[in-house]
Amino acid sequence: MCYYESWVRQFRQPSKPGEIIMSNNTELTRDQQLKLIYRHTHKDYKSKIAGEQYIMVLRGCTTLAPLSSLTDAEIEIKLPSALRKEAESKLKKASA
Repeated sequence: MCYYESWVRQFRQPSKPGEIIMSNNTELTRDQQLKLIYRHTHKDYKSKIAGEQYIMVLRGCTTLAPLSSLTDAEIEIKLPSALRKEAESKLKKASA
């Protein structure tokens, strides 16, 4: 089993669309999911314009989209990577 498969097994099926529930029963709200995605998006693919956060997404072509306008599908695409990076950073901090 690869690392990603073991990571995915830590989640149960969400009861609401767009809801991610981690193995310790901590639910992430949409706002928390967006913050996590923005935090772990490379600096070349995100920006702040007039105080609003934007990230680059693929919507037929690559475009900067306000973080608040991400669809549930776009969040589902970006969230696993953000969760993996968050777990890796916490493991580094714990082992240091």
